[in-house]
Amino acid sequence: MTLWIALSVMTIIAALFVIIPMMRSGKASITRDDFSLEVYRDQLLELDGDVKRGLLSDEEGKAARLEIERRMLALTTGEIVGDATKSSAARSIPVAAMIALAMGILSFFMYSQLGTPGVPDQPFAQRTQQPGDGQPGDMRVAIERLAKRLANEPENLEGWALLGQSYSSVADYDNAANAFQQALKLAPEDTDLLMSFGESLVLSSGNEVIPSARDTFEKALKIDPKHMGSRFYLAEYEAQQGNNKAAMDGWMELVADSPADAPWMPALMQRLTKVAEILEVDLASVMPKPLPPTGNASEPEETSQSNESQTPGPTTEDVAAAKDLSSGDRSKMIGGMVERLATRLKEEPDDLEGWQRLARAYGVLGEKEKAALANAQVTRLQPDNIDALMRQASVIIEGSDRSKPLPKEAIDIFDKVLSLKPDNQDALYFTGLAASQAKQFGVARERWNKLLALLPKEGQAWQAVSNQLAKLPNQ
Repeated sequence: MTLWIALSVMTIIAALFVIIPMMRSGKASITRDDFSLEVYRDQLLELDGDVKRGLLSDEEGKAARLEIERRMLALTTGEIVGDATKSSAARSIPVAAMIALAMGILSFFMYSQLGTPGVPDQPFAQRTQQPGDGQPGDMRVAIERLAKRLANEPENLEGWALLGQSYSSVADYDNAANAFQQALKLAPEDTDLLMSFGESLVLSSGNEVIPSARDTFEKALKIDPKHMGSRFYLAEYEAQQGNNKAAMDGWMELVADSPADAPWMPALMQRLTKVAEILEVDLASVMPKPLPPTGNASEPEETSQSNESQTPGPTTEDVAAAKDLSSGDRSKMIGGMVERLATRLKEEPDDLEGWQRLARAYGVLGEKEKAALANAQVTRLQPDNIDALMRQASVIIEGSDRSKPLPKEAIDIFDKVLSLKPDNQDALYFTGLAASQAKQFGVARERWNKLLALLPKEGQAWQAVSNQLAKLPNQ
């Protein structure tokens, strides 16, 4: 089950970033920065809803949120409305970067080195940090621009929080701590900001939970007594002070309050095993029972077992064995799990959920052609599934030549989406873009006018669409 949770999260992230940045600009086409910002804001709201509904864990949600916000940073600190012919290649995410991100977070679930909320050797910022696209200076330039803007906007809470996250993403923890501290002046009881500030202090101190970091975590814990990251770090502080019994008690309480399949459980077990050896305690005899796994908590036991047997995934033995594997061997192991699912689907071609999982898995692994074929099976079984149609269109666009007009196959899919949901903003945007590329300016005007009516009036996206509508020839 862990594999599919991770793959689903990565599919969400990939879906957010594939379509809009991958389109080429045309003389009459829309500048996409402002529209993209509005879409990203909508995606943040949807992401929050998924977390509240339990579709994503808090940590998964945070990982996805940081990626969206980092993407917004590159837009908000640059020229928002510019020449419509300017290439957006510098802002696109290479497929390799998405694969690296996907594999990093998948490892976050499977292996004890990654994924713990607030673990010093693999903090949240590092868990989401990925190699860039060959232009590491671009992120630094964007960060510097944001920092300069905030010097004139000291009351911009979201800006300071984003600046702190951005500094963390490039491992500049001193400046990250300063930025989070500025944000805390505006929201002193925000536990997420307290956690980020405290963690930055730890990382800037060589993974030592210094007193100021301890005080920060204690403050967060007073506000939210169940705050997982703060509890972890406070136990870590006790261990660093030689108070192994207090550290063990803190970590065991965290185990008792965590689902059995929580991504931070392996790291907790590592620390508990180490401290138990120091204290000469039989860990098995004192270990508390964790909460039921989140993946199975709402399902009848028989159904859960049936689903697990039908959909190959990492077993307990798989996870244990993976800890001793190299990164290359782990990748092969994950690929093997995906291929087992593909093999089963050849015998069960009408398993809709299986095809959906396979499409997402191939997307994460960068197997674009295989992802397209799996997505085609999803749309075969559910021809009116808008999410599946949009994924299929994104796969087509991703594999297309950006120097040419949008692929007709993708536009046909967007047209079908509009027949099912006439107010789908992405479909309105791209069909309008295709029309402008084909010099069908009347159609482009009709689609973008409809899109304009759906966007918040006078917002950045609204203004960008308005500007581009004004540039369309009157014919």
